[in-house]
Amino acid sequence: MFLRKNKTNYYEMVKDRLGFVEFNYNFYISLKNKYIYCQVAKAGCSTIKKQLIRNELDETGHTPEARNVWAHAPYHNSLMVKPFQVGPAMFNEIIRDKKFLKFIFVRNPYTRALSGYLDKVRKGENMVNNIIPHVDTQRGCDISDIDQSSISFIEFCRALEQKKVSLNSINTGMSKPNTLALILFRMTL
Repeated sequence: MFLRKNKTNYYEMVKDRLGFVEFNYNFYISLKNKYIYCQVAKAGCSTIKKQLIRNELDETGHTPEARNVWAHAPYHNSLMVKPFQVGPAMFNEIIRDKKFLKFIFVRNPYTRALSGYLDKVRKGENMVNNIIPHVDTQRGCDISDIDQSSISFIEFCRALEQKKVSLNSINTGMSKPNTLALILFRMTL
Protein backbone atom coordinates (compact mmCIF):
# COMPACT_ATOMS: atom_id res chain seq x y z
CA MET A 1 0.00 0.00 0.00
CA PHE A 2 1.19 3.49 -0.80
CA LEU A 3 1.37 5.87 2.13
CA ARG A 4 0.71 9.56 2.08
CA LYS A 5 3.43 11.35 0.17
CA ASN A 6 5.00 13.23 3.07
CA LYS A 7 5.55 10.02 5.07
CA THR A 8 6.51 7.65 2.28
CA ASN A 9 9.99 6.23 2.03
CA TYR A 10 9.98 5.88 -1.75
CA TYR A 11 13.49 4.46 -1.90
CA GLU A 12 12.61 1.49 0.34
CA MET A 13 9.17 1.03 -1.20
CA VAL A 14 10.50 0.77 -4.75
CA LYS A 15 13.55 -1.27 -3.75
CA ASP A 16 11.32 -3.74 -1.89
CA ARG A 17 8.89 -3.95 -4.80
CA LEU A 18 11.48 -4.32 -7.57
CA GLY A 19 14.55 -5.62 -5.81
CA PHE A 20 17.86 -3.77 -5.49
CA VAL A 21 19.31 -4.61 -8.93
CA GLU A 22 16.13 -3.95 -10.87
CA PHE A 23 15.50 -0.69 -9.00
CA ASN A 24 18.98 0.58 -9.80
CA TYR A 25 18.93 -0.65 -13.40
CA ASN A 26 15.62 1.01 -14.32
CA PHE A 27 16.01 4.44 -12.74
CA TYR A 28 18.30 7.13 -14.18
CA ILE A 29 18.87 10.33 -12.20
CA SER A 30 20.31 13.60 -13.46
CA LEU A 31 21.32 15.95 -10.69
CA LYS A 32 22.61 18.41 -13.30
CA ASN A 33 19.43 18.55 -15.40
CA LYS A 34 17.01 17.69 -12.58
CA TYR A 35 15.12 14.66 -13.82
CA ILE A 36 14.47 11.00 -13.07
CA TYR A 37 13.86 8.70 -16.02
CA CYS A 38 12.39 5.24 -15.50
CA GLN A 39 13.02 2.92 -18.44
CA VAL A 40 10.70 0.34 -19.98
CA ALA A 41 12.19 -2.19 -22.41
CA LYS A 42 11.00 -2.04 -26.03
CA ALA A 43 9.62 1.48 -25.54
CA GLY A 44 12.55 3.39 -27.00
CA CYS A 45 14.69 3.03 -23.88
CA SER A 46 18.01 2.47 -25.70
CA THR A 47 17.64 5.62 -27.76
CA ILE A 48 16.36 7.63 -24.80
CA LYS A 49 19.19 6.49 -22.50
CA LYS A 50 21.86 7.20 -25.11
CA GLN A 51 20.54 10.71 -25.63
CA LEU A 52 20.24 11.40 -21.91
CA ILE A 53 23.80 10.22 -21.33
CA ARG A 54 25.05 12.36 -24.22
CA ASN A 55 23.24 15.35 -22.73
CA GLU A 56 24.98 14.71 -19.41
CA LEU A 57 28.37 14.58 -21.16
CA ASP A 58 27.85 17.63 -23.39
CA GLU A 59 29.46 20.15 -21.06
CA THR A 60 32.21 17.89 -19.77
CA GLY A 61 34.53 18.15 -22.78
CA HIS A 62 34.35 14.45 -23.66
CA THR A 63 35.40 13.51 -27.18
CA PRO A 64 32.76 12.30 -29.66
CA GLU A 65 34.12 8.75 -29.22
CA ALA A 66 33.49 8.90 -25.47
CA ARG A 67 29.92 9.95 -26.18
CA ASN A 68 29.25 6.72 -28.11
CA VAL A 69 27.85 5.03 -25.02
CA TRP A 70 26.44 1.59 -24.34
CA ALA A 71 22.84 2.11 -23.26
CA HIS A 72 22.56 -1.26 -21.50
CA ALA A 73 25.58 -1.08 -19.22
CA PRO A 74 25.11 -2.83 -15.86
CA TYR A 75 23.71 -0.41 -13.29
CA HIS A 76 27.02 -0.21 -11.40
CA ASN A 77 28.85 0.85 -14.61
CA SER A 78 26.28 3.38 -15.78
CA LEU A 79 27.30 6.94 -16.61
CA MET A 80 24.04 8.11 -15.04
CA VAL A 81 23.45 8.49 -11.32
CA LYS A 82 21.62 5.54 -9.79
CA PRO A 83 19.43 5.37 -6.66
CA PHE A 84 22.04 3.49 -4.62
CA GLN A 85 24.53 6.30 -5.31
CA VAL A 86 22.33 9.04 -3.90
CA GLY A 87 20.99 6.89 -1.06
CA PRO A 88 17.52 6.77 0.51
CA ALA A 89 17.38 10.28 1.99
CA MET A 90 18.42 12.11 -1.18
CA PHE A 91 16.33 9.83 -3.44
CA ASN A 92 13.24 10.63 -1.35
CA GLU A 93 14.08 14.35 -1.49
CA ILE A 94 14.43 14.21 -5.27
CA ILE A 95 11.10 12.41 -5.67
CA ARG A 96 9.35 15.08 -3.59
CA ASP A 97 11.13 17.97 -5.32
CA LYS A 98 8.72 19.65 -7.78
CA LYS A 99 11.73 21.00 -9.71
CA PHE A 100 12.70 17.46 -10.77
CA LEU A 101 10.95 16.08 -13.82
CA LYS A 102 9.91 12.43 -13.40
CA PHE A 103 9.16 10.61 -16.65
CA ILE A 104 8.61 7.23 -18.25
CA PHE A 105 7.73 6.18 -21.82
CA VAL A 106 5.29 3.32 -22.30
CA ARG A 107 4.06 1.59 -25.43
CA ASN A 108 1.07 -0.34 -26.67
CA PRO A 109 1.60 -3.84 -25.22
CA TYR A 110 0.85 -5.57 -28.53
CA THR A 111 3.38 -3.62 -30.58
CA ARG A 112 5.82 -3.91 -27.68
CA ALA A 113 5.50 -7.71 -27.73
CA LEU A 114 5.95 -7.79 -31.51
CA SER A 115 9.00 -5.55 -31.24
CA GLY A 116 10.46 -7.87 -28.59
CA TYR A 117 9.84 -10.89 -30.80
CA LEU A 118 11.40 -9.31 -33.88
CA ASP A 119 14.36 -7.94 -31.94
CA LYS A 120 15.15 -10.93 -29.74
CA VAL A 121 13.97 -13.93 -31.74
CA ARG A 122 14.18 -12.95 -35.40
CA LYS A 123 17.46 -11.04 -35.07
CA GLY A 124 18.95 -14.02 -33.28
CA GLU A 125 19.96 -12.39 -30.00
CA ASN A 126 21.23 -14.62 -27.19
CA MET A 127 18.73 -13.15 -24.75
CA VAL A 128 15.99 -15.30 -26.27
CA ASN A 129 17.52 -18.19 -24.31
CA ASN A 130 15.42 -16.95 -21.38
CA ILE A 131 12.26 -18.11 -23.15
CA ILE A 132 13.46 -21.25 -24.97
CA PRO A 133 12.85 -23.48 -21.91
CA HIS A 134 9.21 -22.40 -22.05
CA VAL A 135 8.95 -23.11 -25.77
CA ASP A 136 10.26 -26.65 -25.24
CA THR A 137 7.46 -27.19 -22.72
CA GLN A 138 4.90 -26.06 -25.30
CA ARG A 139 6.36 -28.33 -27.98
CA GLY A 140 7.11 -31.24 -25.67
CA CYS A 141 10.68 -31.54 -26.87
CA ASP A 142 14.22 -31.06 -25.59
CA ILE A 143 15.75 -27.58 -25.51
CA SER A 144 18.54 -28.71 -27.82
CA ASP A 145 15.94 -29.53 -30.49
CA ILE A 146 14.71 -25.94 -30.71
CA ASP A 147 16.14 -23.75 -33.42
CA GLN A 148 15.67 -20.14 -32.38
CA SER A 149 14.53 -19.13 -35.88
CA SER A 150 11.67 -21.65 -35.65
CA ILE A 151 10.01 -19.94 -32.66
CA SER A 152 6.73 -18.39 -33.75
CA PHE A 153 5.27 -15.17 -32.41
CA ILE A 154 2.48 -17.18 -30.73
CA GLU A 155 5.03 -19.43 -28.98
CA PHE A 156 6.97 -16.35 -27.91
CA CYS A 157 3.85 -14.76 -26.37
CA ARG A 158 2.80 -18.02 -24.70
CA ALA A 159 6.29 -18.39 -23.24
CA LEU A 160 6.08 -14.88 -21.77
CA GLU A 161 2.66 -15.68 -20.33
CA GLN A 162 3.67 -19.14 -19.12
CA LYS A 163 6.62 -17.80 -17.19
CA LYS A 164 4.61 -14.76 -16.06
CA VAL A 165 7.51 -12.72 -17.33
CA SER A 166 7.67 -9.32 -18.98
CA LEU A 167 9.54 -8.20 -22.05
CA ASN A 168 12.00 -6.46 -19.74
CA SER A 169 13.08 -9.85 -18.43
CA ILE A 170 14.12 -10.93 -21.89
CA ASN A 171 16.61 -8.10 -21.75
CA THR A 172 17.68 -7.99 -18.14
CA GLY A 173 15.34 -9.76 -15.75
CA MET A 174 13.49 -6.53 -15.03
CA SER A 175 9.93 -5.85 -13.98
CA LYS A 176 6.74 -5.25 -15.87
CA PRO A 177 6.28 -1.72 -17.23
CA ASN A 178 2.93 -1.27 -15.52
CA THR A 179 4.65 -1.76 -12.15
CA LEU A 180 7.27 0.84 -13.03
CA ALA A 181 4.70 3.26 -14.40
CA LEU A 182 2.48 2.85 -11.34
CA ILE A 183 5.38 3.40 -8.97
CA LEU A 184 6.56 6.53 -10.79
CA PHE A 185 3.00 7.87 -11.14
CA ARG A 186 2.28 7.39 -7.45
CA MET A 187 5.56 9.11 -6.56
CA THR A 188 4.61 12.24 -8.46
CA LEU A 189 1.09 12.67 -7.09
